[in-house]
Amino acid sequence: MPKVLGDEAMHIYDAAAARHYAAYRPPLHQLILAEALGRARGRIGLDVGCGTGRSAVALAEYCDSVIAIDPSRAMLDAAVPHHQVEYRRGSGDDLPVEAGAVDLVTFAGVLPYLDTAAVLEELRRVCAPNAHVLVYDFEVILADVMAVLSLSFEQEPAPYDHASNLQGQQGVSTLHKEARQISFPLTEVQAAHVLLSNKMRSQLLSKMFSASDPFDPVVKALRASGWSGALSARIFYTLHSLDS
Repeated sequence: MPKVLGDEAMHIYDAAAARHYAAYRPPLHQLILAEALGRARGRIGLDVGCGTGRSAVALAEYCDSVIAIDPSRAMLDAAVPHHQVEYRRGSGDDLPVEAGAVDLVTFAGVLPYLDTAAVLEELRRVCAPNAHVLVYDFEVILADVMAVLSLSFEQEPAPYDHASNLQGQQGVSTLHKEARQISFPLTEVQAAHVLLSNKMRSQLLSKMFSASDPFDPVVKALRASGWSGALSARIFYTLHSLDS
């Protein structure tokens, strides 16, 4: 999923894995926003820690325009272009956004990395009265599809604390909090892209199929396996409002 990655996390990607990452990502940003926001709309949205922009594009469905912020020039250079999204370089504690401009804010997997007090100070500056703030993330569960390929892969826990959000902070009202597991459909081709979007999994599958690029063998194996055509994911989100 797109997020701001520190140097310690970059080892999971290489050029080949990045191609598969770009080719397909599960539409979980869209699913979470649809559930969390419903019919809510904002004039100007703000996506903090936008990475390559998938979370910002998802937010654009609910706003007239979106300001997408990330501190990484490399991420912004690779960001998905969208006519409603303006990408700006910045950080959560120093937002390059005009005062009182924002109605709806999203943090997709990045808030635990930030200084909550500094972020709140900036949110109070840039947000309009009663603005909504959605803190969310997800983890795709791959054990079942790996088992179909007769491989065991220990999925490392996410390096962030899903409980770390704005709940309990002064001037913040928590409207709804959710944490559960969902299932979503995808094709064998899409599943192969997900599996190969991680360097370590890609290396395992390359060794298994004796291929430097195991994409086609993985697709063929999934089609022959009677695989269910679905994956599961854990989703986490908390919707807040900033008190006026």
